[in-house]
Amino acid sequence: MAKFLRTSAVTNNLEELIINSKEKLYLVTPFLKISERVKGLIAERDRARVEIRIIYGKTELQPAEAEWIGSLESTSTFFCENLHAKCYISETQAILTSMNLYEASQVNNYEMGIIVLKEEDGELYKDISDETLRILQQSSKVQVTVQRDEGNKVKETKKARPSASEKGHCIRCGKEVKQNIEKPYCLDCFKTWSQFENPEYEEKFCHNCGKPNKSTMLKPVCYPCYKSSK
Repeated sequence: MAKFLRTSAVTNNLEELIINSKEKLYLVTPFLKISERVKGLIAERDRARVEIRIIYGKTELQPAEAEWIGSLESTSTFFCENLHAKCYISETQAILTSMNLYEASQVNNYEMGIIVLKEEDGELYKDISDETLRILQQSSKVQVTVQRDEGNKVKETKKARPSASEKGHCIRCGKEVKQNIEKPYCLDCFKTWSQFENPEYEEKFCHNCGKPNKSTMLKPVCYPCYKSSK
């Protein structure tokens, strides 16, 4: 059963969730501003080759955050417009909370949350995991540079999201989806693919035209579509 957490318990359980993650660690938070202690825990999991995904919803980054992100090797960062949720999830548990990852939120604020264990409440855990994947699918992968402008702000390069009018196809089932060659699956097929994340696994359809084609995550479009886009 889900367990209620007060401020200090949210902090303690979040640290344990990060420390005990062995396969995946997804951090959904509006503000990409992280306390030094949490940064250290994430960096340790990054060195252990845990799959880490950080999804945030504010575009302004401080130099320290950008430089830290740039030092990580197993961590990917994504931007999701209008994100307000705070959710931290590993392969075994999830925390839904009002708490952000920066120190002031953990020390000065009154926060609440719940923790859900997969082995005790598998259905609720799955609902949280599925919604996290849905948010990830709607997000844009971000490449952060550490170059500063005249105002000492870090320059952030964000890959454009596809227009809602651009139609693509899931390379596994052929279902119509938004066109995005970085995410050429529908949500259901992405859930299945993400269990193994083999970028060379052979699929059935071209992401652009939807015609039968031997596609992969690395090469999601057929040759004619690839050629026409050049």
